[in-house]
Amino acid sequence: MKKSFLDEKYRPTGESVLKESKISIVCGLLSILLFGLLVWLSFRAGGNAGKYLGFIGWLLVLSAGIGEYYAVVGFGQPGGRVNAKVCGALLNGVVIIMLTVTFIRGIL
Repeated sequence: MKKSFLDEKYRPTGESVLKESKISIVCGLLSILLFGLLVWLSFRAGGNAGKYLGFIGWLLVLSAGIGEYYAVVGFGQPGGRVNAKVCGALLNGVVIIMLTVTFIRGIL
C-alpha cells in the first residue's frame, strides 16, 4: 500500500496548533484583559473617564474583530487541533457579545 500526503502521518499540521488559531486565542485573551481593565478603570473613575475609556473600548472592538476573523480563517484550514480553533472563536465571540450588551445598556 502506497503512502500518500493525505495520510495522518504525513500531514505537516496533523496535531499542531495553527498560526491562525494562536493569533485568535491571543487576541481573545487580550480582549478579555482589556475588557477587565476597562471595567476597573470605569468604576475607579466613577463613570467619568470619557475619551480615554472610549479609546480603550475601540481597541477592544478591533482586537476582538481581528481575533474572530482569524478564528474563521482557521476553521477553513485543514489539519490542526480543533480545540484551539473553537477556543479562539469562543473567546472572541464572548467578547463581542459582552461589548454588544454593554453598548445596548449604555443606549437605554
